[in-house]
Parts: sequence; structure tokens; C-alpha cells
Amino acid sequence: MLLNPIVYDKSIRPALNHRDVTNVSFDLSLAQLIDVDEKNQIITTNQWITMIWRDPKLRWNPLDWDNVSLLHIKYDKVWLPDIVLYNKSTSAIPIGLTCETRY
Repeated sequence: MLLNPIVYDKSIRPALNHRDVTNVSFDLSLAQLIDVDEKNQIITTNQWITMIWRDPKLRWNPLDWDNVSLLHIKYDKVWLPDIVLYNKSTSAIPIGLTCETRY
């Protein structure tokens, strides 16, 4: 089973060895400009975050499953990088994750 909790722990960084590096590609796209407060120099936006990385613990052989080559997995089932937003105007900024993970 791909996400068997005995084999896969989403709280552990995806690496086969603790010395391995997990490279995460990060892309931020502006979806909506909500407000510009010139006086306080604050902008409010809605943005799309795309993160891409390889998880060697998640392997899928399409030949074993009738050539199914793409899986949609809920984001809360796999490891996710921690995201910290610096230079924010307030500490009450939610960073919401509502997405699907594709393999």
C-alpha cells in the first residue's frame, strides 16, 4: 500500500538517508490583488503556491496497477515543507493549503 502508515510517515522529511538533500522548487503566482494601503505600505493579495519535490518513499509502478500512471492524493496524507512568511504586516496571516498532490 502506497501510504501505509507503517512504511510511510508524513512527519518525516522524504529522504532515504539523513544526509540526503530534499530539494523543493517553490513558485508563487499572484492570483488576486485585493488591497493596496499606500499610507501603511501594505498590500493584500491572494496567491497560488506551487511546490515540487521528489519523495523516494512514494513509488508507484503503473505496470502493477493496469497502467495507472497518475494518482491524486490529498495534501494531508504526505509530507509537506514548512512555509514561513517573512516581512509580513501582521502575525495573523493564514497560509491555507487546499490542494491535491499529483504523483
